[in-house]
Amino acid sequence: MKKSILFVLAAAALCSCNGNRYTIKGELAQKGTTDTVRLMSLTQTDAPEIASAPVDLEGNFTFKGEVTQPDITVLTDKRGQGLGILFLEPGQIEVTPAPLGQAQGLIQTSGTPSNDAFASIQEKMMVLQGQLFSSAQTEDMEKADSIEQAFKNLILTCIEENRDNQAGIYLFESTLPGLELDEAREIQSHFTPELQQHPMMASISQTLDAIENIQIGKPFTDITLRAATTDEPLAVSSLIESGKWVLIDFWATWCGPCRAEMPYLKAAYEKFADKGFTIYGVSLDSNQSDWLSFLEKEQITWPNVNVYENDEPDPIVEKYAIRSIPTNFLISPEGVIVARDLRGEELEVKLTELIK
Repeated sequence: MKKSILFVLAAAALCSCNGNRYTIKGELAQKGTTDTVRLMSLTQTDAPEIASAPVDLEGNFTFKGEVTQPDITVLTDKRGQGLGILFLEPGQIEVTPAPLGQAQGLIQTSGTPSNDAFASIQEKMMVLQGQLFSSAQTEDMEKADSIEQAFKNLILTCIEENRDNQAGIYLFESTLPGLELDEAREIQSHFTPELQQHPMMASISQTLDAIENIQIGKPFTDITLRAATTDEPLAVSSLIESGKWVLIDFWATWCGPCRAEMPYLKAAYEKFADKGFTIYGVSLDSNQSDWLSFLEKEQITWPNVNVYENDEPDPIVEKYAIRSIPTNFLISPEGVIVARDLRGEELEVKLTELIK
Protein backbone atom coordinates (compact mmCIF):
# COMPACT_ATOMS: atom_id res chain seq x y z
CA MET A 1 0.00 0.00 0.00
CA LYS A 2 2.82 2.36 0.93
CA LYS A 3 4.59 1.67 -2.37
CA SER A 4 1.37 2.38 -4.28
CA ILE A 5 0.97 5.77 -2.61
CA LEU A 6 4.59 6.68 -3.35
CA PHE A 7 4.11 5.63 -6.98
CA VAL A 8 1.00 7.81 -7.31
CA LEU A 9 2.79 10.80 -5.77
CA ALA A 10 5.81 10.33 -8.03
CA ALA A 11 3.59 10.06 -11.10
CA ALA A 12 1.70 13.21 -10.10
CA ALA A 13 4.96 15.09 -9.65
CA LEU A 14 6.18 13.89 -13.04
CA CYS A 15 2.96 15.00 -14.73
CA SER A 16 3.21 18.36 -13.02
CA CYS A 17 6.76 18.84 -14.31
CA ASN A 18 5.82 17.75 -17.82
CA GLY A 19 2.91 20.18 -17.72
CA ASN A 20 5.37 23.07 -17.40
CA ARG A 21 7.80 21.89 -20.09
CA TYR A 22 8.30 23.69 -23.37
CA THR A 23 9.98 22.77 -26.61
CA ILE A 24 10.74 25.37 -29.26
CA LYS A 25 11.71 24.11 -32.70
CA GLY A 26 12.55 26.71 -35.26
CA GLU A 27 13.93 27.57 -38.66
CA LEU A 28 15.42 30.87 -39.77
CA ALA A 29 14.88 32.17 -43.28
CA GLN A 30 18.45 33.42 -43.69
CA LYS A 31 20.81 30.47 -43.41
CA GLY A 32 24.30 30.92 -41.99
CA THR A 33 23.74 34.44 -40.64
CA THR A 34 24.06 33.42 -36.97
CA ASP A 35 25.23 30.31 -35.14
CA THR A 36 23.28 31.10 -31.98
CA VAL A 37 19.82 32.35 -31.05
CA ARG A 38 18.83 33.69 -27.66
CA LEU A 39 15.52 33.92 -25.86
CA MET A 40 15.37 37.29 -24.07
CA SER A 41 12.68 38.25 -21.56
CA LEU A 42 10.91 41.57 -22.03
CA THR A 43 9.87 41.61 -18.37
CA GLN A 44 12.92 40.34 -16.46
CA THR A 45 15.22 43.31 -16.96
CA ASP A 46 17.76 42.21 -14.32
CA ALA A 47 18.43 38.84 -16.03
CA PRO A 48 16.82 39.02 -19.46
CA GLU A 49 18.47 35.98 -21.11
CA ILE A 50 16.34 32.90 -20.50
CA ALA A 51 18.17 30.45 -22.76
CA SER A 52 20.35 30.15 -25.86
CA ALA A 53 20.55 27.48 -28.55
CA PRO A 54 22.92 26.65 -31.41
CA VAL A 55 21.76 27.15 -35.00
CA ASP A 56 22.86 24.61 -37.61
CA LEU A 57 23.86 25.40 -41.20
CA GLU A 58 20.26 24.91 -42.34
CA GLY A 59 19.03 27.54 -39.90
CA ASN A 60 17.41 25.06 -37.51
CA PHE A 61 17.47 25.32 -33.72
CA THR A 62 15.78 23.79 -30.67
CA PHE A 63 15.13 25.03 -27.14
CA LYS A 64 13.90 22.80 -24.32
CA GLY A 65 13.16 23.79 -20.77
CA GLU A 66 10.66 24.36 -18.02
CA VAL A 67 8.40 27.38 -17.71
CA THR A 68 8.52 28.74 -14.17
CA GLN A 69 6.23 31.56 -15.26
CA PRO A 70 4.76 32.41 -18.68
CA ASP A 71 6.74 35.25 -20.23
CA ILE A 72 6.83 37.52 -23.25
CA THR A 73 10.19 37.20 -24.95
CA VAL A 74 12.04 38.29 -28.04
CA LEU A 75 14.14 35.86 -30.08
CA THR A 76 17.48 37.41 -31.05
CA ASP A 77 20.57 36.41 -33.00
CA LYS A 78 23.94 36.29 -31.25
CA ARG A 79 24.51 40.02 -31.90
CA GLY A 80 21.29 40.88 -30.09
CA GLN A 81 19.34 41.72 -33.24
CA GLY A 82 15.66 41.05 -32.59
CA LEU A 83 14.02 38.47 -34.84
CA GLY A 84 10.52 38.61 -33.39
CA ILE A 85 8.23 38.12 -30.42
CA LEU A 86 7.80 34.66 -28.89
CA PHE A 87 5.39 33.88 -26.06
CA LEU A 88 7.04 31.44 -23.68
CA GLU A 89 4.52 29.03 -22.18
CA PRO A 90 4.18 25.25 -21.77
CA GLY A 91 3.82 23.22 -24.95
CA GLN A 92 5.35 22.68 -28.38
CA ILE A 93 6.18 26.01 -30.04
CA GLU A 94 7.10 26.19 -33.71
CA VAL A 95 9.10 29.07 -35.18
CA THR A 96 9.01 29.61 -38.95
CA PRO A 97 10.08 32.44 -41.27
CA ALA A 98 7.50 35.24 -41.28
CA PRO A 99 5.16 35.41 -44.28
CA LEU A 100 5.86 38.22 -46.73
CA GLY A 101 4.31 41.46 -45.52
CA GLN A 102 3.94 40.48 -41.85
CA ALA A 103 3.46 43.59 -39.73
CA GLN A 104 6.09 42.75 -37.12
CA GLY A 105 9.23 40.60 -36.91
CA LEU A 106 11.11 38.15 -39.12
CA ILE A 107 9.54 35.06 -37.57
CA GLN A 108 6.10 33.59 -37.00
CA THR A 109 5.32 31.48 -33.94
CA SER A 110 2.59 28.90 -33.39
CA GLY A 111 1.62 25.84 -31.35
CA THR A 112 0.42 27.34 -28.06
CA PRO A 113 -2.55 29.61 -27.28
CA SER A 114 -0.65 32.91 -27.10
CA ASN A 115 1.54 32.19 -30.13
CA ASP A 116 -1.42 31.04 -32.23
CA ALA A 117 -3.38 34.13 -31.20
CA PHE A 118 -0.53 36.48 -32.13
CA ALA A 119 -0.13 34.83 -35.54
CA SER A 120 -3.84 35.40 -36.17
CA ILE A 121 -3.55 39.04 -35.08
CA GLN A 122 -0.57 39.57 -37.40
CA GLU A 123 -2.52 38.10 -40.30
CA LYS A 124 -5.42 40.51 -39.73
CA MET A 125 -3.04 43.45 -39.48
CA MET A 126 -1.35 42.50 -42.75
CA VAL A 127 -4.62 43.03 -44.61
CA LEU A 128 -5.10 46.56 -43.25
CA GLN A 129 -1.42 47.36 -43.68
CA GLY A 130 -1.71 46.54 -47.38
CA GLN A 131 -4.77 48.77 -47.70
CA LEU A 132 -3.01 51.61 -45.88
CA PHE A 133 0.00 51.33 -48.20
CA SER A 134 -2.27 51.43 -51.26
CA SER A 135 -4.09 54.55 -50.03
CA ALA A 136 -0.74 56.26 -49.36
CA GLN A 137 0.37 55.49 -52.90
CA THR A 138 -2.77 57.10 -54.32
CA GLU A 139 -2.63 59.94 -51.75
CA ASP A 140 -6.18 59.15 -50.69
CA MET A 141 -5.90 60.74 -47.23
CA GLU A 142 -9.57 60.29 -46.38
CA LYS A 143 -9.27 56.58 -47.00
CA ALA A 144 -5.99 56.47 -45.06
CA ASP A 145 -7.67 58.10 -42.04
CA SER A 146 -10.49 55.56 -42.27
CA ILE A 147 -8.02 52.67 -42.36
CA GLU A 148 -6.07 54.07 -39.40
CA GLN A 149 -9.30 54.14 -37.40
CA ALA A 150 -9.99 50.58 -38.55
CA PHE A 151 -6.50 49.68 -37.27
CA LYS A 152 -7.31 51.04 -33.82
CA ASN A 153 -10.67 49.27 -33.77
CA LEU A 154 -9.00 46.01 -34.82
CA ILE A 155 -6.39 46.30 -32.08
CA LEU A 156 -9.00 47.00 -29.41
CA THR A 157 -11.06 44.05 -30.63
CA CYS A 158 -8.01 41.76 -30.62
CA ILE A 159 -7.12 42.83 -27.08
CA GLU A 160 -10.66 42.04 -25.91
CA GLU A 161 -10.63 38.68 -27.70
CA ASN A 162 -7.29 37.74 -26.12
CA ARG A 163 -7.74 38.89 -22.55
CA ASP A 164 -6.97 35.31 -21.46
CA ASN A 165 -3.53 34.97 -23.10
CA GLN A 166 -0.18 36.74 -23.35
CA ALA A 167 -0.78 38.05 -26.88
CA GLY A 168 -3.52 40.26 -25.46
CA ILE A 169 -1.21 41.69 -22.79
CA TYR A 170 1.55 42.38 -25.31
CA LEU A 171 -0.85 44.13 -27.69
CA PHE A 172 -2.32 46.14 -24.80
CA GLU A 173 1.11 47.29 -23.61
CA SER A 174 2.10 48.28 -27.16
CA THR A 175 -1.10 50.31 -27.55
CA LEU A 176 -0.89 52.29 -24.28
CA PRO A 177 0.45 55.54 -25.87
CA GLY A 178 -2.68 55.81 -28.04
CA LEU A 179 -5.20 55.22 -25.25
CA GLU A 180 -6.87 57.61 -22.83
CA LEU A 181 -6.18 56.82 -19.18
CA ASP A 182 -9.76 55.82 -18.32
CA GLU A 183 -9.97 53.67 -21.45
CA ALA A 184 -6.72 51.90 -20.55
CA ARG A 185 -7.86 51.25 -16.98
CA GLU A 186 -11.11 49.77 -18.27
CA ILE A 187 -9.29 47.47 -20.71
CA GLN A 188 -6.88 46.35 -18.00
CA SER A 189 -9.76 45.30 -15.76
CA HIS A 190 -11.02 42.88 -18.43
CA PHE A 191 -8.01 40.53 -18.27
CA THR A 192 -8.36 37.25 -16.41
CA PRO A 193 -7.24 37.01 -12.76
CA GLU A 194 -4.27 34.85 -13.83
CA LEU A 195 -3.04 37.46 -16.30
CA GLN A 196 -3.51 40.24 -13.75
CA GLN A 197 -0.50 38.60 -12.02
CA HIS A 198 1.66 38.60 -15.17
CA PRO A 199 4.92 40.60 -14.79
CA MET A 200 4.10 42.74 -17.84
CA MET A 201 0.77 43.66 -16.25
CA ALA A 202 2.69 44.96 -13.24
CA SER A 203 4.73 47.13 -15.61
CA ILE A 204 1.53 48.34 -17.29
CA SER A 205 0.07 49.29 -13.90
CA GLN A 206 3.20 51.31 -13.09
CA THR A 207 2.92 53.09 -16.44
CA LEU A 208 -0.75 53.90 -15.90
CA ASP A 209 -0.01 55.20 -12.40
CA ALA A 210 2.70 57.42 -13.88
CA ILE A 211 0.32 58.65 -16.59
CA GLU A 212 -2.26 59.48 -13.91
CA ASN A 213 0.35 61.54 -12.04
CA ILE A 214 1.19 63.68 -15.09
CA GLN A 215 -2.33 64.75 -15.99
CA ILE A 216 -3.12 68.46 -16.31
CA GLY A 217 -4.00 69.82 -12.88
CA LYS A 218 -1.67 67.43 -11.03
CA PRO A 219 1.38 68.60 -9.03
CA PHE A 220 4.60 68.15 -11.02
CA THR A 221 7.14 65.45 -10.13
CA ASP A 222 10.51 67.00 -9.37
CA ILE A 223 13.59 66.27 -11.46
CA THR A 224 17.17 66.73 -10.27
CA LEU A 225 19.95 66.06 -12.78
CA ARG A 226 23.30 67.65 -13.58
CA ALA A 227 23.14 70.78 -15.74
CA ALA A 228 25.18 70.82 -18.94
CA THR A 229 26.74 74.23 -18.27
CA THR A 230 27.77 73.77 -14.63
CA ASP A 231 27.85 69.98 -14.15
CA GLU A 232 26.07 70.68 -10.86
CA PRO A 233 22.70 69.19 -9.83
CA LEU A 234 19.78 71.34 -10.94
CA ALA A 235 16.24 70.72 -9.72
CA VAL A 236 13.08 71.86 -11.46
CA SER A 237 11.79 72.79 -8.00
CA SER A 238 14.55 75.39 -7.64
CA LEU A 239 13.22 77.15 -10.74
CA ILE A 240 9.61 76.87 -9.58
CA GLU A 241 10.51 78.27 -6.16
CA SER A 242 11.96 81.36 -7.82
CA GLY A 243 8.50 82.04 -9.25
CA LYS A 244 9.06 80.84 -12.82
CA TRP A 245 6.84 79.13 -15.33
CA VAL A 246 8.85 76.08 -16.45
CA LEU A 247 8.52 74.01 -19.60
CA ILE A 248 9.96 70.55 -18.93
CA ASP A 249 10.98 69.42 -22.41
CA PHE A 250 12.00 65.80 -23.10
CA TRP A 251 14.00 65.61 -26.34
CA ALA A 252 17.12 64.20 -28.05
CA THR A 253 19.51 65.28 -30.80
CA TRP A 254 18.70 62.15 -32.84
CA CYS A 255 14.98 63.00 -32.83
CA GLY A 256 13.94 64.82 -36.02
CA PRO A 257 10.66 66.20 -34.63
CA CYS A 258 12.58 67.46 -31.55
CA ARG A 259 14.96 69.40 -33.78
CA ALA A 260 12.00 70.81 -35.69
CA GLU A 261 10.63 72.23 -32.41
CA MET A 262 13.85 74.09 -31.54
CA PRO A 263 13.05 77.33 -33.46
CA TYR A 264 9.71 77.57 -31.65
CA LEU A 265 11.34 76.93 -28.26
CA LYS A 266 13.96 79.59 -28.97
CA ALA A 267 11.32 82.12 -30.01
CA ALA A 268 9.24 81.49 -26.88
CA TYR A 269 12.30 81.64 -24.63
CA GLU A 270 13.52 84.92 -26.11
CA LYS A 271 10.06 86.48 -25.81
CA PHE A 272 9.15 85.34 -22.29
CA ALA A 273 12.46 84.71 -20.46
CA ASP A 274 12.39 88.16 -18.84
CA LYS A 275 8.73 87.64 -17.87
CA GLY A 276 9.36 84.66 -15.64
CA PHE A 277 9.53 81.77 -18.12
CA THR A 278 12.26 79.21 -18.63
CA ILE A 279 12.80 75.80 -20.20
CA TYR A 280 14.24 72.75 -18.44
CA GLY A 281 15.51 70.57 -21.28
CA VAL A 282 15.80 66.86 -20.50
CA SER A 283 17.88 65.07 -23.11
CA LEU A 284 17.56 61.35 -23.83
CA ASP A 285 20.91 61.28 -25.65
CA SER A 286 23.08 58.39 -24.50
CA ASN A 287 25.98 60.02 -26.38
CA GLN A 288 26.92 62.94 -24.16
CA SER A 289 29.33 64.37 -26.72
CA ASP A 290 26.61 64.66 -29.39
CA TRP A 291 24.32 66.34 -26.88
CA LEU A 292 26.85 68.91 -25.66
CA SER A 293 28.01 69.69 -29.21
CA PHE A 294 24.42 70.28 -30.30
CA LEU A 295 23.77 72.67 -27.39
CA GLU A 296 26.87 74.67 -28.29
CA LYS A 297 26.23 74.71 -32.03
CA GLU A 298 22.57 75.74 -31.65
CA GLN A 299 23.41 78.24 -28.89
CA ILE A 300 20.80 76.83 -26.54
CA THR A 301 21.09 78.83 -23.34
CA TRP A 302 18.23 77.54 -21.18
CA PRO A 303 19.00 74.86 -18.56
CA ASN A 304 19.64 71.41 -20.01
CA VAL A 305 20.21 68.08 -18.30
CA ASN A 306 20.68 64.50 -19.48
CA VAL A 307 18.97 61.34 -18.21
CA TYR A 308 22.10 59.28 -18.93
CA GLU A 309 24.25 60.29 -15.98
CA ASN A 310 25.02 56.56 -15.68
CA ASP A 311 24.77 53.63 -18.10
CA GLU A 312 21.02 53.36 -17.54
CA PRO A 313 18.52 56.22 -18.02
CA ASP A 314 17.33 57.99 -14.88
CA PRO A 315 14.01 56.66 -13.44
CA ILE A 316 12.44 60.05 -14.19
CA VAL A 317 11.80 58.75 -17.73
CA GLU A 318 9.43 56.16 -16.27
CA LYS A 319 7.93 58.58 -13.75
CA TYR A 320 6.91 60.89 -16.60
CA ALA A 321 5.76 57.89 -18.68
CA ILE A 322 7.88 58.96 -21.64
CA ARG A 323 7.02 56.66 -24.56
CA SER A 324 7.92 59.06 -27.37
CA ILE A 325 9.59 62.42 -27.87
CA PRO A 326 9.28 65.35 -28.06
CA THR A 327 7.10 65.47 -24.96
CA ASN A 328 6.75 68.56 -22.78
CA PHE A 329 4.93 69.77 -19.66
CA LEU A 330 4.26 73.40 -18.73
CA ILE A 331 4.47 73.92 -14.96
CA SER A 332 3.00 76.94 -13.17
CA PRO A 333 4.84 78.87 -10.42
CA GLU A 334 2.57 76.96 -8.01
CA GLY A 335 4.05 73.67 -9.22
CA VAL A 336 0.99 72.47 -11.14
CA ILE A 337 0.94 70.96 -14.64
CA VAL A 338 -1.15 73.41 -16.70
CA ALA A 339 -0.49 72.14 -20.24
CA ARG A 340 1.42 69.46 -22.10
CA ASP A 341 2.69 68.57 -25.55
CA LEU A 342 2.62 72.15 -26.81
CA ARG A 343 3.85 72.04 -30.41
CA GLY A 344 4.98 74.78 -32.76
CA GLU A 345 3.29 78.11 -32.09
CA GLU A 346 1.02 76.56 -29.45
CA LEU A 347 3.66 77.28 -26.81
CA GLU A 348 3.74 81.04 -27.48
CA VAL A 349 -0.05 81.17 -27.65
CA LYS A 350 -0.33 79.44 -24.26
CA LEU A 351 2.32 81.62 -22.63
CA THR A 352 0.63 84.77 -23.96
CA GLU A 353 -2.58 83.57 -22.37
CA LEU A 354 -0.97 82.79 -19.00
CA ILE A 355 1.75 85.40 -18.55
CA LYS A 356 0.37 88.92 -18.48
